[in-house]
Amino acid sequence: MDRIERAAYLLKQYGIKQGDIITLVLPNIPQTEYIIYGANKIGSIVHLLHALSTKEQIKNNITKTGSKFVFVMDMAANDYLESISPSTAKLFAVSPVGEQFFLKNLIYKKMSHVRLLTSIVDFDKELRHCHKFTKVEVVTKDLRSTSFLFNGSGTNASVTR
Repeated sequence: MDRIERAAYLLKQYGIKQGDIITLVLPNIPQTEYIIYGANKIGSIVHLLHALSTKEQIKNNITKTGSKFVFVMDMAANDYLESISPSTAKLFAVSPVGEQFFLKNLIYKKMSHVRLLTSIVDFDKELRHCHKFTKVEVVTKDLRSTSFLFNGSGTNASVTR
């Protein structure tokens, strides 16, 4: 629960608020769940895309949904800047070993050669260093805005708020 609280706090700190759509292009890793539940707590809408979606699919989906915040795997984050400009959406990088012990994390960083560009937020780093935070109150909202189903093809992008 602590990590969900920290994720909710960080999302609010980055300007995500009730009714905002955030896009997650992530596999099933713990940080994905923290972001989903944290976003739900502050009342934002989570738009899930398959982690293997192409840059073009992601760009089209961001345009159709109006998402201003995109979470992607750190290994591909720099590549996404070609299709997602900082003026369109804020890009967050998430690592599959973000919570792993130091040695495993160090080995991953050495093997993957990930060097994030300055316009990309390292969400794992922010989550790890967020020790002083205010508990976020749960936003009560209409259930129609709590979920966003999407098949990734770009054919059924509709949002009920």
